[in-house]
Amino acid sequence: KTHLAAEYARERLADGWRLVAWINNVDKPATLSGLAQVASELGLRTDQSDAGAAGLAVRHWLETGGDRCLLVFNGVEKVEVLEPFLPAGGHARVLITTNQRSAARLGTTVPVDVFSKSEALAFLGERTGSANTSDAGAVAAKLGYLPLALAAAAAVIADQHLEYGVYLKRLRTLPVEKLLPRIQADLYPRS
Repeated sequence: KTHLAAEYARERLADGWRLVAWINNVDKPATLSGLAQVASELGLRTDQSDAGAAGLAVRHWLETGGDRCLLVFNGVEKVEVLEPFLPAGGHARVLITTNQRSAARLGTTVPVDVFSKSEALAFLGERTGSANTSDAGAVAAKLGYLPLALAAAAAVIADQHLEYGVYLKRLRTLPVEKLLPRIQADLYPRS
């Protein structure tokens, strides 16, 4: 989700959009801090003692003049934290990445699945500069075609100038089961 959102944001930047803002949403303070930074960059005057004032100022600015503007909220865990700050009208685009199904009521959803084999090969080839599709296919299959895993693999391969086969060998010698052993814990709260 994050990689897809980042690519969309990069395209808007390349198109010369007036505003492309990215806020990582770990919790309410991070959201408010990010919105305060956007307000500051836009030169919006707000009441510093009111934590939500900057967010409301950004919302109003986007509602009244948000054409060619994008605001990305990445990794949202509590959708209700965002709701007061989302534009109710205008032409601004807001992109929210989340695992929360409750976000579906806020707009159009775009389900994100794993890459297809051809997408994974193209992604690895582009990120690593290597067009060795047979070995890239083996890496992609081993990583389950998961975009985040492929991005991490591509970064290591490119940074260390590795061949796909060398990366795959290293991956096999350090199985995830040994690095991240299962432990007894409460049930994960999300599906």
